[in-house]
Amino acid sequence: QLFEKPFTVITAIVMFVLAFVLPVPEMQLPFGLSQAPIAVGFILLGYIFKGVMDEFHKKGVLLHALVAALSAAAFYVGVFVIEGQELVSMFVCSYGEPLRFFCNAISGCVLVMAVSSLIAKIPEKAFGDVVHRFLSWLGRSTMGVFLIHVPITRQWIAPFFENTFGLARMSFAGGLISGIISLAISCVLMAVIERYIPQLFGKKLGKVYQ
Repeated sequence: QLFEKPFTVITAIVMFVLAFVLPVPEMQLPFGLSQAPIAVGFILLGYIFKGVMDEFHKKGVLLHALVAALSAAAFYVGVFVIEGQELVSMFVCSYGEPLRFFCNAISGCVLVMAVSSLIAKIPEKAFGDVVHRFLSWLGRSTMGVFLIHVPITRQWIAPFFENTFGLARMSFAGGLISGIISLAISCVLMAVIERYIPQLFGKKLGKVYQ
């Protein structure tokens, strides 16, 4: 698949290189633009390996659960044990040692992919089609949610939990709780934007869920 999309591969490599060599701006750009190179690189990486992900999605629940457990363990060890006190965060464009960063990032991506495959196996009659409709919408609105959640997390959610409860944003509990709340708020705001001013994200007026 690498040779089927050479321009995409080259662009992804360029984005990753830029993310590591560009100087960190003293003031973060709005809407997560400071993190754009590394984010675009991973988006293109997902596009490159789409075929692999599609084949994985067709596998059984047992394999998905096993991959989810292993990738979760690898992600936890890589981020919260091995990294130690080293600041590795997209918030401040600090990525640490490249090889370790990519191992942690890829394990996180695989974890999300495995969990998504498990969720997709839930019969529609179990929860109606609410779960599947929401995930379908989230997939189409990922970029908007990404752009919205960055300032929300950095400016309000993470500082609130850090100052109020003493949960450091780089800790497991702080990152997990602030991430869940930030995602929920970002999804609500994205749904409101799509309902009333979808032009902000190049969409037409219409229903949020389709």
